[in-house]
Parts: sequence; C-alpha cells; structure tokens
Amino acid sequence: MANLGPTWHAEGVGDFNGDGNADILWQNDDGTPAIWLMNGTSFIGGGFLTNLGPTWHVAGTDDFNGDGNADILWRNDDGTPAIWLMNGTSFIGGGFLTNLGVSWDVAGTGDFNGDGKADILWQNSDGTPAIWLMNGASIIGGGIAGDSSSVVSATLAASPATLGSDSMQFISVASAGATTVTATATGQDEFVFTSNAAGAYSISGFDPSQDLIEFSKADFANFADVQAHSTASGGSTVIALSTSSLLIQGVQPSDLQSSNFVFV
Repeated sequence: MANLGPTWHAEGVGDFNGDGNADILWQNDDGTPAIWLMNGTSFIGGGFLTNLGPTWHVAGTDDFNGDGNADILWRNDDGTPAIWLMNGTSFIGGGFLTNLGVSWDVAGTGDFNGDGKADILWQNSDGTPAIWLMNGASIIGGGIAGDSSSVVSATLAASPATLGSDSMQFISVASAGATTVTATATGQDEFVFTSNAAGAYSISGFDPSQDLIEFSKADFANFADVQAHSTASGGSTVIALSTSSLLIQGVQPSDLQSSNFVFV
C-alpha cells in the first residue's frame, strides 16, 4: 500500500461500503479524515472527508444505524461526541451527542442489546463503566454497565404526596451516574433531579400531560432556561445539565410545557 507520510494515521477499520471487506479510516495531523475502500491489500476507491479540525478525533468505527455500513464516532477535545452515518465515503446523516465531560472516555462500541445497531461503552476516570444504547445518532437508553439496579432505578416515597387534587409519587434519581428511572403505571410522577452524580440519565414512560421534573435552580432558573439546553434526539428530548444529561424517552421538546417543571 502507498505511504501517505508520517502526518497521516490509521485511526480505524470498518466496512464502509458494505461489500464485506474491511476498509481503512485515516486522519491527518491537521484533522483531515480520509477513507480507503479496500479489497484485500488492493485500494479500490475512497476519498477525503470534511475536516472538522484538529480538535476532533476518531473515537470508534461501527454500524450505528444497522444499514451494513460502518459509521464514525468522533470526540472533541472538550468531550463532545458526534456520529457520522456513512455510505462508503459519503456522509448521509448524524449529529452531535450529549457532552458528558472530559472525565468520561469512549471505551468501545458494540451491539449490547441485540438490535443490530452498535452502542457506545463509556468509562469514567473513577472507573465507572456506562453504556449508551443507540439508534443511529439517537440515544435511546443506557445505564451503568454490569449494574442491574441501574436499568430501572427509582426510589419511591413511602406515601404519595398531594399536589392539588392529584396523588403524586416522588421518584428520586439514584446517586450513581448513567441511570434510567421509570414512571409508575398509574398516577402522577415527579422525577427529582436536584442532587445527582455526573452521568447520563434517562426517564422512561414520562407523561407530559401530568408528570413533573424537579430541577435545582443551580442548574436551571426557569422553563426558558431548560428549553435553551434541550435538543431533539430522534423522538426524544435530551436536556444538558452542568455535569450530566437527561434523556426523556419518547417525548419531543415541543411536547414539554412549563407546567412539567419545578425549580427548587
């Protein structure tokens, strides 16, 4: 194979064009990425990709949308991850993901839930592993790796509180990061996120017509502040907190109203 010179580095391997043969992802010191489409040791095509700049680095190559073509997981020096969905050397979609901060590193990728789409394994500097379940560039779930309690981890008050005429269950997020909490089957729920560890959190079963989320005023002053830190992720909403993130599964930003939030 041709020598590209010492400023080019092989950063990943994956089947980018779906022909069953592994291809090579390169990145130059100036940030420029390139793909070589391969057939054994023969170069059969490829090209340069858009240069995001030298602060972006390849963090992984895997098939995140299940189309049979390898995609690219990027990570910025500030911690921001992003996914490029690829078809050969063509970018066909993707987006930025929630920034967990520089204390979290991408440890690997793989299909952890058997849906045919690659997921992301993270590890914190304190050793904690966590998994993001992915659908393309959308986070659809996650939890602390190896901790069955984090799949559905909620602490219910001993007796329901009363808000107006409604009975309410208070659900407090667990102290460990990367936790999924689930709404109760009946009644109104208030999800309390006023004191939580850094990590990726997720709410399953949130009902915008009645449920509430309680935030600390140290994180958000009001609903407009929440909106400014909210982004759509597939059919869900990701809210970026100072040291963590909250994914509200199956609820889009437009579905949320000021009445869904309490600030203490």
